[in-house]
Parts: sequence; structure tokens; C-alpha cells
Amino acid sequence: MDPNATRMLEIDPNRTQMGGAPSLNVTQTIAPVQCPICKTFNPAGEGFCVECGLIFQSALPDDAFGAPAVRLPCLVDEGGREHFLRPGTNLVGREGDVIIHDTRVSRKHAEIRRHADGFYIHDLGSMNGTYVNRERVEVTKLAGHDEVQIGRFRLVFFVGE
Repeated sequence: MDPNATRMLEIDPNRTQMGGAPSLNVTQTIAPVQCPICKTFNPAGEGFCVECGLIFQSALPDDAFGAPAVRLPCLVDEGGREHFLRPGTNLVGREGDVIIHDTRVSRKHAEIRRHADGFYIHDLGSMNGTYVNRERVEVTKLAGHDEVQIGRFRLVFFVGE
């Protein structure tokens, strides 16, 4: 037999075979990767999230010892995207930590600050106002599941649930 000749492999359908690399006899589906942090769909094969920068190989698996998951405080928009709040002050607006793309929203529209007794939202003198549970506010303490409206966007506040 000529070692340089091209040969077709014959596959016995009644025999179990261990596969390795892809072949012409295998169909592969390539699907976008959804970021576990910001829920953005990324192109297939991408090594990091194009939105938040999470390196996919660095994502940790669930706790191996059965500890409950810790949910960070966040605002969830109508599309289900989570905007995680960091300790200290979080700026909400067309610029800042929680970015809202709406012409009715000021660049620096509101701040969410963490105090010892919880989270407070402060309107920063915006023209169109900041609303919590459909009431215009200047400063108010946020509770779990409060609806925050800034411009046309409604966000739901979640804390440690």
C-alpha cells in the first residue's frame, strides 16, 4: 500500500468509535456565547465578552462545596441585562457606571450610593427627574424590587437575593 495515497476511511455504523478531531462525517454547530455576567451575546469563539470584558476561561464554576451563590446588588433593565453596583458611588446617566442611551437622560443624571443602612438614589439636578416606583424623588432609600425610572428606561433594583 502506498503511504502517500489518499484513503477514505470506512465507518462501521454498528461499531462504537472514539472520535477526536472534527471530520467530514461530523456536523458541528457554532453558537454565540452568552456572557454569564452582563448577558451579552458574543460571537462564537470569542475569548472575552465584548461588552464587559470578562475573560471566559477565567469564569469560575459554581461553588464546589455547596455554598449559596452571592448575588451582587444590581439594576436590571427591561431586556434582562444586569448592571452591577460596586461599593461606594455609582453614576447613572449617559456617562458613568450605569450607562443609559436616551436623549432624555442627563450625562450625570443620578447617583446610587451605598450607606451603612442600604442603598440610596440621588437625583443630580436632572431636567427630566428620577423616579422610584413612579414617584419623582430627589433622594430616597432603595428597597429590593423597587422600580427606578430614568428617561424612558425602567430598571428594577435587586440587592443580595
